[in-house]
Amino acid sequence: MSKHNYVKLPKYLLVILLFLTTSKAIGQGFYNTTNWRFSNPKQFGFTVLDLDFADNNKGIAVGANGGIAYTTDGGVNWKYGAFTFMSPAGILTSTSFQDVQFISSTIAYAVGTNGCMAKTTDGGANWSLVNNPLYNGARNINTVWFLDANKGYIGGQHNNTPDLTPKLYFTNNGGSTWDSIAAPIGGKTRVGYPNNPNVAPLIWDVTAKEKELYRIIFVNNNLGYISGSGLSTFEPMPNVTSTVTCLPLATTTTTGSHHASLLWKFSNGTLTDYSVSKERLGFNGIYNAAPTCTYKYASNSVHTNTFKAMHIVDDTTVLLVSSNNNISIKVSTGPNSFTPNINVPGLNEIGKYQLLNAPNPPINNSGTLGSPIPASGASFSFLQPANIVKAANGKLFMPVNSATFGPTNRLMTTIDTGKNWVEERFLPNGQNYSTFGGQAVDLLPSGKMVFGGTNG
Repeated sequence: MSKHNYVKLPKYLLVILLFLTTSKAIGQGFYNTTNWRFSNPKQFGFTVLDLDFADNNKGIAVGANGGIAYTTDGGVNWKYGAFTFMSPAGILTSTSFQDVQFISSTIAYAVGTNGCMAKTTDGGANWSLVNNPLYNGARNINTVWFLDANKGYIGGQHNNTPDLTPKLYFTNNGGSTWDSIAAPIGGKTRVGYPNNPNVAPLIWDVTAKEKELYRIIFVNNNLGYISGSGLSTFEPMPNVTSTVTCLPLATTTTTGSHHASLLWKFSNGTLTDYSVSKERLGFNGIYNAAPTCTYKYASNSVHTNTFKAMHIVDDTTVLLVSSNNNISIKVSTGPNSFTPNINVPGLNEIGKYQLLNAPNPPINNSGTLGSPIPASGASFSFLQPANIVKAANGKLFMPVNSATFGPTNRLMTTIDTGKNWVEERFLPNGQNYSTFGGQAVDLLPSGKMVFGGTNG
């Protein structure tokens, strides 16, 4: 199994012009290496979203427009092509590959949009379509993790099930057949009106409804973590609009204070929910010094995030960095890790939650924002990180996007598992490939890091 030190990161290059032939065979995949044309003379011709190396020499990069490239010399030279496949309706279609994983020196799996899952058994030279539970509905597959050539897991969009709740899908035979594990129920969250004498607040379960799975990482065959998005559906509740009567109307209203960024722990075949709710972070959802009877418990930017960048510090500690909002959280899942639920007195939620980075977290029972975290005020800026690399000396590397104008090629690093970050440049100045930011790096067994940027 590859993904050394739980490493998988995307990289961005340029889009090529792709000329495809058509076919009528339903359920087949086609890897075409002959009909590609570059839009400009760069090493790659497609936007690379993920890469993985099996050893010091064999690597695969995948991305937009069905792009797959592979190398046998550590990234010095690449061969590239386009993967297309037949939809259930018999239409030739493509995918945006989101994730790739080497299982051995020859076997690798890649997953992407439109329910696409592809497999190679020769190190990337040839690929075939793998049947999977998200294929028939053309649902996006965001993440893949195989423990060996046969046992593996995939996750993606929620709308593959009637109740709009995502599942963790697994196979024991390389994708020939599939089973699934249902989403676990999380802790308790309070919604409704905190100061209305006529309409009592409600206590809801934290669920995964309408969330997506974005990252699967296993420590070993029996222990892994799954992270994902934070926004979920709501149940209707009474609508109160008058601060004079404070009475409910015949209409209903919505709330967002129940949102919780998805985090599951897989242990010996069982999923446990450690999703990041406002209560588990110590927020009561009241950000008004004098809430009226129409004021509803509110959400904040700290507990409504999508987590793609995840690093497993040890078996019971996970570091999460959000795709937006510049939020970083460390979660402890050990047997003695509990957090009192601020909104349900006497209830201890499982897990301990440490907010490591937040530009302006809210203050309970106040209309003002709090001081940045870290307390020094030097909160760190993360732009769409997708994963985290751990070097042999323990240092963590997290590439992030840079602005198109005034790019800085930012690479965030930390030596204290996320408490403090340092901004570094990963490409030399003055070169054509440093005109835009990049977002890809992989760590080879030799310790060599392979970086990539927008222009290749």
